[in-house]
Amino acid sequence: MKTFIALDFDKKTKKNLGNIQKYLKTSASKGSWVYIDNFHLTLKYLGITSIDNLEEIKKKLREIARKSLNIKLKYTNLGYFRGKDVLRVLYLDLKGETEKIYEMKNKIDTNLEVIGFHKEKKKYIPHITLGRRIVFENRIYEINENIKNELNKPFKLDKLILFKSEQIDNKRVYTPVEVFPLKDCD
Repeated sequence: MKTFIALDFDKKTKKNLGNIQKYLKTSASKGSWVYIDNFHLTLKYLGITSIDNLEEIKKKLREIARKSLNIKLKYTNLGYFRGKDVLRVLYLDLKGETEKIYEMKNKIDTNLEVIGFHKEKKKYIPHITLGRRIVFENRIYEINENIKNELNKPFKLDKLILFKSEQIDNKRVYTPVEVFPLKDCD
């Protein structure tokens, strides 16, 4: 099964992200949009994962979550990874306790490396993916201005999740394999 590790959002945050995405869709001439239930913050893509490795992964993630505080963030401006003639990935930047995300990502990389999952070589940029292969009719600056009232809303990440990724009825579905609560710092 294909798996990845992520921090998940509560329903209110997913609804807010969905509202931003609705506006963006009206400004785009083409693109593929993330389904509202699939919004998450990826920490590590594991790929095809054997059943034999799952218990060891869960054990390591349980230990990491047990020692990690929840994370308070806000989403700020639109960002993107450019592709040829399109925005390959359209996302929201994050601000707030981002150092906790980097710490958790580093712990996951270090702990899973000993069971065969290599550290990624490219720089990690925490972000919320909204869509892929997007073409806008307006400039990003103008679109950012139009959604600024929807930005800077605070939210809290309080669970680390090992997800299974599969294609069901031509739709990408992410199903939690196991949820690992983070320590509450309030």
